[in-house]
Amino acid sequence: MDIVLKWCNLRINDSSNTKLLLSVLDFFASLINHCIETAYELQEFEAVVLMGTLCDKAGVNNKIILEKVRKLIRMCYDVYDLKACYRILMDAGVKSKNLKAVAENLDELSTFFQKNGIDACTKKDFAMFTTCADSPDKGVRENALKVFGEVYTSLGDDVWRMLPKDVPIKVKGLLEARFKQVAKKGGAGGLNRSMGPGANQGPAEVAATPTPKGGKRMSMVVGAGGIKGLQFNKPKIKDDPTETVTKKLDNFGLEERAAAEEDVDMAAVFSGKNQMANSPAAEREEDVEMENQEDEEAQVIDSRKTNNPVSEQPVQTKGAPVE
Repeated sequence: MDIVLKWCNLRINDSSNTKLLLSVLDFFASLINHCIETAYELQEFEAVVLMGTLCDKAGVNNKIILEKVRKLIRMCYDVYDLKACYRILMDAGVKSKNLKAVAENLDELSTFFQKNGIDACTKKDFAMFTTCADSPDKGVRENALKVFGEVYTSLGDDVWRMLPKDVPIKVKGLLEARFKQVAKKGGAGGLNRSMGPGANQGPAEVAATPTPKGGKRMSMVVGAGGIKGLQFNKPKIKDDPTETVTKKLDNFGLEERAAAEEDVDMAAVFSGKNQMANSPAAEREEDVEMENQEDEEAQVIDSRKTNNPVSEQPVQTKGAPVE
């Protein structure tokens, strides 16, 4: 089979005839279907020739041919090892000198990661993707970012650990923007944090749902156990102007009542003092105090008279002689 595949490769590379290329692709489709029906697994040298030819022809501008090439590449996953197919896509597709072929193979790799995980991906491959993300070609750059988006869906923020240390600032900005887009779509790392299908899920991530008309906003928490539940946030209710006015009036009435009660209390205090002052016991106490004061004054006057007697002298008038 390898001889037939090599001959087909030579024929389509030597000729620019589109009909010949379509015929060879149809032959490849029949060959792969026969291998699937007979449960035949391609050998390494056969798969390298077949997939290498398909990866190279992914750079054509004809859409019909491109669609057939992409279908044939995906059919090869059923007749050859997935990790080995990924390695051929990297070596024969992403490292191709044809930028169109590089862009299409990167797009195919993003689909591969989405369906089969990223078990086969290495740090060298991430360095290659980073180089492609800094490519001047728009198609290569966009599809490289698409690949990183699928990797971020699986790894989350751990994708930064897989990148080389000398990532250009421009590429970092593009990656951060793409990761934010993936997170908004609900594909941020945590929903499928595995490096392959069927692995454990990562730590919880919160994805906010749109606010319904009722006013409540729901937050869906997704974690290792799946969807944990819905959290409802209290809506902000605007104050009713009528209710606000009535509340102010009620408060005003309460203040007046409190002031009136204070006045009544003070009046009661003063009235109590007056009653105590006008009571008979109080009058008797006042009389006793007055009598005591009079007795004390009388004693003081008597003591002065006894200690300093006053001599009686005649009263002298003006102009009269002194005797």
